Amino acid sequence: MSMMTLPELHLADHQLRLGGLVHRRAAACPGPAEQARLRLLQRQLARARKDSHRRRRVKTAIAKLKARETDRRKDWAEKTSTSWPAGST
Repeated sequence: MSMMTLPELHLADHQLRLGGLVHRRAAACPGPAEQARLRLLQRQLARARKDSHRRRRVKTAIAKLKARETDRRKDWAEKTSTSWPAGST
């Protein structure tokens, strides 16, 4: 009997609970580059003066990043629910 690594075991557990459907939640999460950009923008926002043009521009950039993340999650949910096997409940 071969030993399974923790990620393989975790994936096998998800596949069992979801009726064989592969769990692709990782694709919906922001990558390391987006996380770093968000941290940078949040620091810039903390340092910007209130009611300044720069603060408004940084808030818009943060909103765009978060909107992309939301869209990615929604897209994942729609694709997953569409591809869900019709026979399993």
